[in-house]
Amino acid sequence: MPSLDPLGVAIYRLQMRPHLDLAGATEWIPYLERLGVSALYLAPLLEARPESTHGYDAIDPTRLDPHLGTEEDLEQLSQRLQSGGLGLILDIVPNHLAADPRGPWFRDVLRWGERSERARVFDIDWSVNEGRLVVPVLGEPIARVLESGELTLGLDGTEPVVRYFDKSYPLTPSSWSIVLGDLFDDGDPKDWPARLKERLAGDASLEESITARLEGCESTVLEDVLSRQCFELAYWKDATLNYRRFFDIDELIGVRVEDETVFEWTHARIFEWLRQGWVQALRVDHVDGLRDPTDYLERLDQRAREAAGAPVPILVEKILVGEERLPESWPIAGTTGYELLTTVDRLLLWPEGVRSIERAFSEAHSGEADFEKLSVRCRRKVLESLFHAELKSLSQRVSDWATARGMTVEDDEIVRGLSGLTTHLPVYRTYLHAGLLSELDRSLIDSAMKASQGEEPVGEACQQLLRDLFLAPKLDAEATKIVLRWQQLTGPVMAKGVEDTALYGHHALVGRNEVGGHPDTGRGALQDFHELCLDRQLHWPRGLSATSTHDTKRSADVRARLAVLSELGEDWLEELREWMSGMERFRCSLDGEPAPSVGLEWLIHQTLLGTWPLRFEEGWVEAYDARLDEYWEKALREAKRRSSWTDPDAAYEAAVQGFVSGFLALPETSELRLRFERLASRVAFHGALNSLARTLLQIAAPGVPDLYQGTGLWNLSLVDPDNRREVDLEHRIEGLEAVLPPKAAPLEELRTSWIDGRIKLLVLHKALIARREHREVFAKGSYLPLTVCGSRASNVVAFARKLDDRWIVVATSRLTTQISEGWPLGEAVWSDTAVQLPEGAPREWRDALTGERRSGEDGGLRVGSLFEELPGALLAGEA
Repeated sequence: MPSLDPLGVAIYRLQMRPHLDLAGATEWIPYLERLGVSALYLAPLLEARPESTHGYDAIDPTRLDPHLGTEEDLEQLSQRLQSGGLGLILDIVPNHLAADPRGPWFRDVLRWGERSERARVFDIDWSVNEGRLVVPVLGEPIARVLESGELTLGLDGTEPVVRYFDKSYPLTPSSWSIVLGDLFDDGDPKDWPARLKERLAGDASLEESITARLEGCESTVLEDVLSRQCFELAYWKDATLNYRRFFDIDELIGVRVEDETVFEWTHARIFEWLRQGWVQALRVDHVDGLRDPTDYLERLDQRAREAAGAPVPILVEKILVGEERLPESWPIAGTTGYELLTTVDRLLLWPEGVRSIERAFSEAHSGEADFEKLSVRCRRKVLESLFHAELKSLSQRVSDWATARGMTVEDDEIVRGLSGLTTHLPVYRTYLHAGLLSELDRSLIDSAMKASQGEEPVGEACQQLLRDLFLAPKLDAEATKIVLRWQQLTGPVMAKGVEDTALYGHHALVGRNEVGGHPDTGRGALQDFHELCLDRQLHWPRGLSATSTHDTKRSADVRARLAVLSELGEDWLEELREWMSGMERFRCSLDGEPAPSVGLEWLIHQTLLGTWPLRFEEGWVEAYDARLDEYWEKALREAKRRSSWTDPDAAYEAAVQGFVSGFLALPETSELRLRFERLASRVAFHGALNSLARTLLQIAAPGVPDLYQGTGLWNLSLVDPDNRREVDLEHRIEGLEAVLPPKAAPLEELRTSWIDGRIKLLVLHKALIARREHREVFAKGSYLPLTVCGSRASNVVAFARKLDDRWIVVATSRLTTQISEGWPLGEAVWSDTAVQLPEGAPREWRDALTGERRSGEDGGLRVGSLFEELPGALLAGEA
């Protein structure tokens, strides 16, 4: 097969479970070939829990998930891709595995404890809990579970187990003799499993006898058996865990890929696929969860090169905050692109409207209005509630380190000091490597210490302890271990505190509340966009450019709609007030408070506007309401105010769901419904214009476009599981055929029927083809921000890409409610507005979107001419 560049044009992401397997993915290839991408990008393929809907909960990293197909299926998929010139990018998950007894490695650790040869795989602290692994799966305290008889012994195949509902946990062989003493009371227990298997072979009566003994043992015997296991079954609500988790998910246990043997064990299958030439690039999930990302990425880069016999592009899921920069020493192509996503989102906001909305929200919700304070408060909340055990364990290590150096600091004060430092750190983590922190990381830690002293002050001795520990020029071995462990805690605290709590509680303008985003005004957004593009072209030209992903809280099209609200400003606030007044009949009172709360009604109204269907098919209300019910449950529990995952408030959740269902049940002719739909139609239209602009910017900006499944047409999805629904491939094939010769519909028809999404598919396809035809310009060309002049200059974004004498110019509209209630096309709308061209630029251009020829006049391009048929242009020319 010829060598492929999977990042040459664009990549297309498919979720593999539960609706799609490898054979199904193969059916997408003709569509992807015609669309114009250069690679298929797949969710994880290693064997996950059978009920998995995403693949990030692998139980056996040594083999392909049989629910997805066979190795032959993967080979055929790869060969079919390569025959069409497409590569394959694989998402890998090095940070964790499922803490599931169905996983062979985890099961072996349950059986043998620290003596298991696989014990080194998992990040378990065997020095506590008498060397027993805590397994937090019980729905009640152990005494009640034993009393209810929910725990029983039995035989699973040829292995004695303890059963809890549908899960079975292997008994360590040394405990078998308690029940099966006459069968197993001599020799080495390590030999007993083989002996039992041999004796049971073909002996049904023995199997029946052993089963009867196990299932019929008395409760006192069962307690004795449980006390001798290498694991402790514990009540999930109050268990003190002795293993590192993925975030706060007990079912996902950390993996020690810093151990070279573990690294090889967990990556062997991936390297084999690289060696076979089936996979051409890797995407690393949650790189911040690793002990030493730099060390891991260097090793991955080296081993991947060795396996493939050539460089393998590596992309990392990394969220950059504020002015944070990606470490340039990492041997990677770039990030998964959240920085571009959030920057483009801000570009579509009108700052004046955002400020008026923020003021109104602040007046109604003074306790929620300041996002920075809310963010710190939420981080502190999750640290104290979800990560209390991790904080205590870390504090004990710090206390031991201090004592060994003759420093005396109270344990409670160390806990407060670490809590303050962790909750005020403005980024997901710092990167200690070889005992050293960068100057930037030291500065971030120092700033966090100072900020925490303003809210959570500790004594001078504790301050000095933290400075000695975290800010020393060179850390000793024990301090290094402590800081490395702390760095694996700060990321989860930021993710759960900000992404999964604060962003679910700040409802002023929720389209801004995205992964890696910040609810600011959008002031300076155009300059920020150009600066980001310049930086990406200089440092990370092969990083991904994402707009929707499997992790976004709202799809790009939903966020594009919600950005329109910033343009409407006071007009939208008046509509919101009228809607809330009309919804009074559906509101109820719980514990003396309104349900839903006033703040939540802001979220509900925006969610309805962002996802309101473009077409109303039979049964749409029921299907739409069911989707929203799932969303309200997640949104309420993530916000952790009236409800949470650990303590759900069913009455409040039902009140919110009933509130929305009441609105959806209103007659279509009711005044409230008609008024809402008028607003929804306006928002949907201008949101569609935003989406066309976003699509063009995503394809043409520096970086590699990452297209999420199904988003070629309008996609009005919310957070998972909504954004992981099955995608109708046939509908997308039909849509693409409708914009390609010989069936290509006229642009006028596509504009008139914009709600069917074909016009978005046209812009996407034409821009991708242009990117493919001018691959070198987009990959290597410089980035030039272009000045726009004239009366509508603020409503246009423009830039150029240049390589030698080859030029690309991109221009698109923004903030369109300010200039037209219809399609913003022609001189009547744009008047004297023009894009100024740099000296030496071509005079003649061809628009890749429409095929039309354009001419520069007096060193510029008139926007009215550029936007005759579409509110955007992608021009190619040669000087």
